[in-house]
Amino acid sequence: MHPKLIKFFRAALPASPLVEDTFALQQEALKRGFILNPQVLGEDVKEFLKTEAINPNSTFYKTWEDVVSKDRISLLMDQILHYASTYGTRRTGIPYIPPGEAQAPDFKKYTYIDVISEEALFARCRDMLYSGIALKSETVRLLCDAIKQGLRKGVGEIDIDAVRNREGQAVLCKILDRHPSDPVGLLRYIVYVATFETLLIRSKYLLASIERGAKKFDFTTLSEKELEKLASIFYRFKPLFLAFKSRASSPNRAVINRIRRMAPRFHRPMEPGFWTSLLGTRPPLESVAAKLSEPNSFKLVSLLQCVRERILMSDQKHPRQMYLIRNGKLFVAPPKFSFDAPTLEYYSSLAQMLEAELVRRLSAKACLVRFPAELHLACPTSEKNFIGNLPFGSYYPMKGHNFFGIYWRNEWGTFDFDLSFINWNGVKIGWNEHYNTGDTVYSGDLTDANPEASEIIYCKDICPDGTIMCNRYDGISGSRFRFFFGQEDIVDLKAGYMVRPDSIVVSEDLTSDSAEKMLGIVCGARIFLMDLGAGEHQVSVAAHPGEKELIMARKALSFIDLKDLLLKAGFTESDMPDLDLSTLTKDTLITLFS
Repeated sequence: MHPKLIKFFRAALPASPLVEDTFALQQEALKRGFILNPQVLGEDVKEFLKTEAINPNSTFYKTWEDVVSKDRISLLMDQILHYASTYGTRRTGIPYIPPGEAQAPDFKKYTYIDVISEEALFARCRDMLYSGIALKSETVRLLCDAIKQGLRKGVGEIDIDAVRNREGQAVLCKILDRHPSDPVGLLRYIVYVATFETLLIRSKYLLASIERGAKKFDFTTLSEKELEKLASIFYRFKPLFLAFKSRASSPNRAVINRIRRMAPRFHRPMEPGFWTSLLGTRPPLESVAAKLSEPNSFKLVSLLQCVRERILMSDQKHPRQMYLIRNGKLFVAPPKFSFDAPTLEYYSSLAQMLEAELVRRLSAKACLVRFPAELHLACPTSEKNFIGNLPFGSYYPMKGHNFFGIYWRNEWGTFDFDLSFINWNGVKIGWNEHYNTGDTVYSGDLTDANPEASEIIYCKDICPDGTIMCNRYDGISGSRFRFFFGQEDIVDLKAGYMVRPDSIVVSEDLTSDSAEKMLGIVCGARIFLMDLGAGEHQVSVAAHPGEKELIMARKALSFIDLKDLLLKAGFTESDMPDLDLSTLTKDTLITLFS
């Protein structure tokens, strides 16, 4: 079982055989903060523990006292010595780090890795693909691989046409050599066979990829009924079809030409999506009510968030809207809608309708529930909008004595990451600005993670409003790092460590797909967890809040609190719950809204 699936479900398949020294594996797990079910003590879990092995105390300075006891000149001299030993030697020597060794205490809180049967694993993977939520490509492939293994072992069945995740459907069709019945799904499968791409966009890249891989799919194997289905969408995706026959030697030319000739007879115009154009066209609320059962719950949550944000936007004198496009970049523009009284009244009524429909659906699953003690969960919209097991917009109240940090290794693709916090008074905490402002302290800058490195910022009191940034100074796009956050009253700054490992409440791997990333926003004494590309700057810049930061703060306030919604739906808090959200896995939330 893949380590990421073990983390995803917090469970592993029964091990056969067990490792030779099961006691040693249990001891290793305890050092990492895990307790293992005795049935899972095999090589898969052993590999999983390796991926979870991080040391948050692998910082430049080993205690907070080491930082606050030095003046800025002393801190600068340490920086220069370190840079000379890394960039100055092209990393051929031993990096200079001030003397000292962290003495981190043992874990007192543990995560339990349970055992899961082949049948249960198959069902949970299948339900994820049936749910309709957008999933990361890596997750889709892991789920599909697990389903493939389950089908080989005969532990379950899957209905291809019931797979609502479009990428998952294409991947499974290729694995199982089956064709979907939906015309667009069929074309997506064909394109995937030829290119390993599942997005049907008319880009130069995709068209060139189809031309190169056109021979990988034989159109002559399609049935007459399937040709009619493709003819019905020929005009809609004409450039993609023509790319399959662009080369004179293509064996598919005759079939593509036939589909083209069939198109006038079988063509079905694409109807504009009611729900995708809802906020632009503002149809009568009676029409909305009649169609409320159509979209999945994730779409309803997404729409409700958007409506709430527009209502919040109406309070601003010069409202601006931020757009996140596929390449991870952000841009800001004036909104293309008005805020007159009838529009706001429409939005208010629409928000009530959407929330009522979500409450109605969730009420069918009402049960005893336990919520996290500190964490406020947001309702999920997409697996792509999760940080680990937490949906975007989930937040922790910052009561004082909070810390956040990053951890990485050279082997993960980057030598030098930089953590910073920029408060909205224009003050930056980070390597090229302040190390100690009295309220916040920076652990120091590391430019070589051999074997590992960590940077942490500690907030002694309530953290001011601002943004948490991570910049890739020297590394490759696509490299990974781990973001962690915790709460700990560090009474003694002379303690022999920066943080206790089990005071960390969030610890998740993220991908550095842009040089600058926004990891979170602190707003109103709450830390909202996010993962957004913020540009290609190697170094974050101290500045007063710009449009993007203010818009992100507004967006954070528009997320829907899961606890409020579940209580309205009839869920009851209990210490003996049927649904335990205090030990959360991602599929628990996705299944709840499926």
